[in-house]
Amino acid sequence: MHPQLEVKAVTLNRRSAAARLLRLAAALSCAAQPLRLAAHVHSDGANGQGARLQVERLALLQSARLALSQGQAQPALQLLERAALMSHDADTEMLMVLAMLQAGEFRNALNFASHTAGAHKDEPEALALYAWLQALSGQAAYAARIIDAGLQRLPQEAHLRTLQPLIQQLLDGSWTDTATPRPGPAAFGAALPQQAQALGSGLLLNEGRQALLALPDGGLAWANGRPLWLRNGLGQTQMAQLSRGASNTSTESALAALGLSLLNLDTQLTPPAGQPPLRCAARDAFAGSPVAALIYLPDSGTGTAWPAMQLGFVGRMGLVPGQPGLDIALPAQVSAGPVFDQAGRWIGFAQRGGQSIQQQAASLLPLSALNAALAPMLDTPPVQAQALPLSADRLYEQCLPLSVQAFGGVS
Repeated sequence: MHPQLEVKAVTLNRRSAAARLLRLAAALSCAAQPLRLAAHVHSDGANGQGARLQVERLALLQSARLALSQGQAQPALQLLERAALMSHDADTEMLMVLAMLQAGEFRNALNFASHTAGAHKDEPEALALYAWLQALSGQAAYAARIIDAGLQRLPQEAHLRTLQPLIQQLLDGSWTDTATPRPGPAAFGAALPQQAQALGSGLLLNEGRQALLALPDGGLAWANGRPLWLRNGLGQTQMAQLSRGASNTSTESALAALGLSLLNLDTQLTPPAGQPPLRCAARDAFAGSPVAALIYLPDSGTGTAWPAMQLGFVGRMGLVPGQPGLDIALPAQVSAGPVFDQAGRWIGFAQRGGQSIQQQAASLLPLSALNAALAPMLDTPPVQAQALPLSADRLYEQCLPLSVQAFGGVS
């Protein structure tokens, strides 16, 4: 797409999303008014009408959940808008947040989650969802304050107490929890078997036809055709296999030396309409450059998850010889994850320097080294020479559909 047309498409998409939020705000402010007026007219009639509307609303919510399970975010939003006109309820609005996230509208979802948490103080699950989204998008300190304030008001609330240590681990860079359930996207696409295991974090390449990520043992366990699945940050899941190019000895050795594997997807994973495709920086990042790494936090199950964005800077020397350092700590169970500059351009992979301690500052595997290893198998992603820095929420929104989590079947 021509750059000017691409910018225009993104602008129109943002205007449409903003118009939806304004329309929803107006609708929600008066949604309960007809029922209140009816109650003054006739109590029994109002109760009957309220019960009928509640049944219709719950049916709309169920239809919206079905639409989300099929990857139909926009139809789900239309159903939920109808439900929101019937009554002002937190469950409707939290489902709308999930639909916006599946549609790739993270900033709109974050704003609407803030409204839901503030308007439904009797529903702490809404506050927990808002805090978790803030924590994952690089605002863990603010998220911790949100949870603390909520616990001052509701000291024993289960949702808030569950998230408090998880957010603190994100803030400290000392993630150890792999079992506690946490909010995640509505998954759709290929189904994961219950015995599948989460393997690592990666990045979609070649317009969503391939993915680069770190697999245990360099992916050797999956070279014999064992099934693999990839799920992006919007919840879409597809099956994948190790790239045929990886069977080439020199290519395989080059990627294995970097601790990475290239996968081919059965079905292309593409970002939503209006989302910019993957772009690369024109040169390697220099010391002092602000960066963001996207990683999927360790999980002992196959539950859906959004990636965590960790903000930091490029250092001079890392723990891996010849690679610059990053002031980003990767959990012990996370070996690598894609890194972007402040403008959302891909600049390399964060990698742990060793396995001897629980969490450790990462090194940056620069894009120049990756391009040299990947050249025999795919074209270099388009380069964006100049770009303006993005806010944290916009950076997360842009990178969300490009990040993937890998799952492997158990033999």
